[in-house]
Amino acid sequence: MNLIRIKHTDQLVIKAKDEFQKGHYQIAWQYLEDAHIFSQPYPVVHTFVHWTMLCFAFRLRDMSEFFGQVLRLVLAAPAS
Repeated sequence: MNLIRIKHTDQLVIKAKDEFQKGHYQIAWQYLEDAHIFSQPYPVVHTFVHWTMLCFAFRLRDMSEFFGQVLRLVLAAPAS
């Protein structure tokens, strides 16, 4: 496992949560998209990033994104 890559992914998720709390939703999503790319080789981390995206979508009441993330969660671990 590349611990530097995993740590970077964790930092991106933390930044996303911070920006989300400030109401900077576009910036938060960009951090999550970057975290998604870095997390792809690691099934557990990748699934966690999708879970975070699902939670953001739910809080924003973005149902198309929410249901898209539900589907991705089902596929995230096996596809990583």
